[in-house]
This record gives sequence, C-alpha cells and structure tokens, in this order.
Amino acid sequence: MIVPPAPEGQGVARSRRIGILLAVVGAAVLLVAAGFVAWGLTPLGPGAEALAALEPENDLSVRDEGAFIVFAPAGPEPGTGFILYPGGRVDHRSYAPVARAIAARGYLVAVVRMPLSLAVLGVDRADAVIAAHPGVQNWVVGGHSLGGSMAASYARRHADGVRGLVLWASYPAEGDDLSASALRCLST
Repeated sequence: MIVPPAPEGQGVARSRRIGILLAVVGAAVLLVAAGFVAWGLTPLGPGAEALAALEPENDLSVRDEGAFIVFAPAGPEPGTGFILYPGGRVDHRSYAPVARAIAARGYLVAVVRMPLSLAVLGVDRADAVIAAHPGVQNWVVGGHSLGGSMAASYARRHADGVRGLVLWASYPAEGDDLSASALRCLST
C-alpha cells in the first residue's frame, strides 16, 4: 500500500503541534517537581517543647553536627547509641524531647536530618552517625512511621553492626523480613 505524501504545510503544522504538546508536558513535569520539593521543604514542627529540648544543660550536651543532632550525657561517650529516623515530613528537631529523655538515661542519641524530610531519600544516613562516633560499640536504629520503615531497612542490611531496632508507629517494609534476624526489636 502506497501512502501519498502529506500536502505541503501539514507536516509543519503537525511538527508544531507536537512541539507545543512536548512543551506543555515538560512544563507540567517541572511544576509537579517544584511542588514536590516545596512540599518536602515545609515539614511539620517543631513545637515550642521541642525547641526548648534542643538547649544543652550541665548534665546533657546537644550538638548540631549538620546531618544530625546529637544528645549525649555529660562525661565520656556512652557505649550504646540510638539513631532516630524521623517520620515523613516531620522536622527532625521535633524529636528533641524524646531524644533528650533517652540521652538522660545514659545513651548517645542522634536524630538524623533527612533530605526533603523523607527518610526514604536517606536510608543510609546512619552511616555518618556511626562514623562520627567510633567509641560507641553498640548501635540501635529506629524511627517513627516512614522513618521506622527505613530504619528497619538499614538494620536488615547492616545486621553485623546494628544490635537493635525500635519501631514507633511503624513496621518493616515487605521486602525487609527480619523474622530470622538476631536483632532485638521494640515496637510501640
């Protein structure tokens, strides 16, 4: 079957329509991406109680180390540390009261700052905490909601260096089966 050539001008019009369609689709993709980034940059919290808990005291230090905030009791570095992954779209500083309470019991606690406030974009952020505190021999990871799921993923992949997992209103993702793991786990 022989297809007759398009009349002159139709090819140009078709190319122009395709160009306009591609420009509209491209603009829509950019708009959605910009909206997602703006959404991620406006997390929930922290409240006044959390901001107050960020203040150091004589018996407790609070240090913002850029990628994470460390809460530690006064004196030598504790032998056990807890790395806390925040829930999705929750400002990491919002967890200061609970981090402070755990540190007051003698543990080093690091609350990790996540890209766009989404732990799924920073699953391996615990690596930086562990590297920055070589004196800590025992590590526990955990998190709230999405942060807990990502902490479970980290714990599964780093079972040789992580001794425990804390899930706060969370559960491991389907692909992170920990049932045969030697990890000690707490779920609240």
